Amino acid sequence: MLFFYEDGKFIDRAVWENGRYSPTPTIIEAAIALYSGHSVSEISRSDASAINLSKTSDEIAAIIQNSRNKKHK
Repeated sequence: MLFFYEDGKFIDRAVWENGRYSPTPTIIEAAIALYSGHSVSEISRSDASAINLSKTSDEIAAIIQNSRNKKHK
């Protein structure tokens, strides 16, 4: 069986099978990596303003909705 990229280029099976596997970390793994060297008080402190958090949340919600609409990850 032959496999092709969306642009029509052939996928070399041997290169694919011997390639490096790098899964995206889970949210828990990412949080552990980000906060492993911090104390509880440092983690609970928020330096971002309410306006910045609101803008960020709105943008993330828009990205999620767009991804759902287009069936993209």
